[in-house]
Amino acid sequence: MFTVTILDKSKKQLRTYKHITKIVYNNFIEEVVLEGDEILSHPFALTAPLHLYSDSGNYVISNDIIGTLEVEKES
Repeated sequence: MFTVTILDKSKKQLRTYKHITKIVYNNFIEEVVLEGDEILSHPFALTAPLHLYSDSGNYVISNDIIGTLEVEKES
């Protein structure tokens, strides 16, 4: 599982999403599905909304508000 932190540039605040198991987005050619350690090594372009999935919630983050993106593996 992963913790994803974004800088919401519209509100100038950090938002944290814990226990993320999958990230999905569309790169205009195909749907990109990231799971496991591939989440850590993927070069995110931030040109489309990110869909974050966990066992306890699902989140959609608009690419318009993402200033920075940080992904950390949970221990």
